[in-house]
Amino acid sequence: MDIADVSNRVMRHLLGDDSRSLLEVAPGTVVVAHDLPPSEAALLDPRKVVGLVLEAGGKTSHTAIMAKAKEITAVAGTGPLCETVTDGQRVFVDGYRGLAILNPSANRLRAYDDEIERRRVYRESLSALTTSAPVTKDGRTIDLSANIEFIAEARAARKYGARGIGLFRTEYMYLAKRRPPTEEEQFLVYAEVAKLFKPYPVIIRTFDLGGDKVLAGYTEANPFLGLRAIRLTLGRLDLFGDQLRAILRASAFGNVKVMFPMVSTIEELRRAKLEVERAKEVLKARGVEFDPDFEVGVMVETPSAAIMADRLAQECSFLSIGSNDLTQYTLAVDRGNEHVAKLFDHLHPAVLYLIKKTIDAAHQQGIWVGMCGEFASDLPGMLMLLGMGVDEMSVSPGMIPEAKGIIRNIDTGVAAEVVAQALKLGTALEVQRLLRREMDRKFPQLTGFQFEENKGK
Repeated sequence: MDIADVSNRVMRHLLGDDSRSLLEVAPGTVVVAHDLPPSEAALLDPRKVVGLVLEAGGKTSHTAIMAKAKEITAVAGTGPLCETVTDGQRVFVDGYRGLAILNPSANRLRAYDDEIERRRVYRESLSALTTSAPVTKDGRTIDLSANIEFIAEARAARKYGARGIGLFRTEYMYLAKRRPPTEEEQFLVYAEVAKLFKPYPVIIRTFDLGGDKVLAGYTEANPFLGLRAIRLTLGRLDLFGDQLRAILRASAFGNVKVMFPMVSTIEELRRAKLEVERAKEVLKARGVEFDPDFEVGVMVETPSAAIMADRLAQECSFLSIGSNDLTQYTLAVDRGNEHVAKLFDHLHPAVLYLIKKTIDAAHQQGIWVGMCGEFASDLPGMLMLLGMGVDEMSVSPGMIPEAKGIIRNIDTGVAAEVVAQALKLGTALEVQRLLRREMDRKFPQLTGFQFEENKGK
């Protein structure tokens, strides 16, 4: 990364470009851009960058998710803004309401200072929940895990009381290095996280490259429907083999599982499982230890996977629903396109139907099912998931205490009644109205809970 940064700086000087690198910004900086690819977002340092404002994208884009994981306030999909903003201008970023305010007045700043203090006190009041068990009012224990990309996030998740890692996004190891990480480089990272969370599970997702995480040398007209995730790694068995061996080796140091992204056919799962067996044979020949009961799971994020969930569940140990892509592919809405962002809604009845079908299919086959998408990161989504009977939920590390507070205030039987009503409705707006009404009537104790996330665009 250092060499790449120096090279880019030299190139900028040669081209007469006086713009600064994201690594060179001063503390307190708000980055304003048309868009920021995940490879660049990986460079954002939360000690320097306090806000991110993007003209394009939406709150479920990978860049927005990375910003939230780094606890950087972000607003996406603002529309034309870069021509208006000048370097050094004061900008206030309100991630709750989805606002970027240029040259805020003194009165507005005072009002926001008061709100910031209230939210700080509120978050401190949740600190006692870090050691509390995520048990619902009717006695169901939910495995509340964390989504991470970096080791620092794993340490934060442990501090906040996560019961494991529900989603370890590994592709940023590739993007940050600008090359495939070696087996040894990956093993050292995976093993450290496994040791940190032992005996709790650490679910490692294999490289979800492609889509908006563009690789050099791959140009596609529609990358989200192209060579992405499991499709790419099954075509790059050298890359896939290195990662699977690294994950298997880490399983000797903790409760490590592997999960395959964007599976759309049974054949893909079977081919991926075959590569796991080949990786085991290589390690056996080397005399390297790994967990003989190593578990394999599938991310359900395509409509075909949700519809065939009962068949997939027969051939793996667990299912984990990726609500962001499942919503994108079900509704045919590009989650990073600001022009259609208003059509992207997890509460669309078609999406809810597929989530419920997946949960039921997993339980019928005797395996557990989790949710690692943004749907598990807001109050309505958590209420619906608990009512549907989900076993595990994975959220960003900083949201763990608040998520525990919500879980401890929900009766899953009452939530199931709300789900049954929601599944009979025809539009996302109708579902939203139902949830607002039923939450006021049946869950008034939850009115004080809010999540640290972009509630706007």
